[in-house]
Amino acid sequence: MIDLKRVKADIAWYKKNITDRNLHIDFDAFLELEQQKNTLAGKIDELRNTKNLVSKEIPKLSPEERTTKIAEMKT
Repeated sequence: MIDLKRVKADIAWYKKNITDRNLHIDFDAFLELEQQKNTLAGKIDELRNTKNLVSKEIPKLSPEERTTKIAEMKT
């Protein structure tokens, strides 16, 4: 298994190694997809955190405020 941190740190070595083996791997696309994955993972963590905070807040609200808060979270 290839360590992704090592690939990022020494991309030139990996590109040369792949070229020497007469293979083609688009490392630029790989790095772009890795960046997108990390960005989305961060957004997911933010959403989970918000959900957890609201879940703790809902039991303390009045029934009218609860339905409003729940509807807010669904959008």
